[in-house]
Amino acid sequence: MGIKTRLFGWLINGVSSKVRDLENEQEQLELEIIDITSQNLDLSSRIEELTTDRNLWRDRHDRVSKKSRNLQLEWETDRLQPVEEERKHLREQISKSKEDEIEDEPERDYVPNSISEVLLTAEQECENLMFFEDAKRSARKCIYKDTGRLLDLLRVMDEAAQEWFDQEAGSGSFEDILRGKGGIDIAPAESDTAHQTHPRVFKTAGANGKQVKMEMVKHIKLGIQMDPEKTMRIHYEANRKYRKIQIGHCGKHLPVK
Repeated sequence: MGIKTRLFGWLINGVSSKVRDLENEQEQLELEIIDITSQNLDLSSRIEELTTDRNLWRDRHDRVSKKSRNLQLEWETDRLQPVEEERKHLREQISKSKEDEIEDEPERDYVPNSISEVLLTAEQECENLMFFEDAKRSARKCIYKDTGRLLDLLRVMDEAAQEWFDQEAGSGSFEDILRGKGGIDIAPAESDTAHQTHPRVFKTAGANGKQVKMEMVKHIKLGIQMDPEKTMRIHYEANRKYRKIQIGHCGKHLPVK
């Protein structure tokens, strides 16, 4: 009986020890659960605060954006629109004055003696045209004879440019207006061979004194013969940003091979 008693005692003691260990682990787990729950509550509270802050910033951003849009609209309505209307009115008055002057003047019979003289006259008359230095160089070498025709064309280009600049952006191209004047042969680009062999890049001096280079593939054809006295080309680029028709070449037909 003594041995059995001792064996049962050892067994009971072992079980009791294991139970105590399990109880201790359970207590530790309960403490960890309480800690995690507390952290979770803290995080939930922080998330709620951040969400509130985000909503406040979003509301503020929306209010500021709306105010900015309203201010821009007010500026366009109160400041810009009257200026544009006044500008348009002045343009109409100037145009009418020019028409009246033309009606009062005797018919022009002035014919420039050279292509360079044509460009000089156009620079004085046509405020919407800008001639690159390369254009002036090509004009000095050009022997095209019909200088009156060229001057008339440049005047038409200036008139079409003004109409285009006064239109809303995206409502049409300069070429659309120019073609509407009738009898003007416009090529939108060069052949691949001509473009690769002789790039249509023209130079002039910029406002800061640095050289400006610009590719101009659009061109107007005067004459289709190979005779340089009867044929010439005008390479240009219509620039709405600067309100100028930039002309890079005003001379003989450029090589294509």
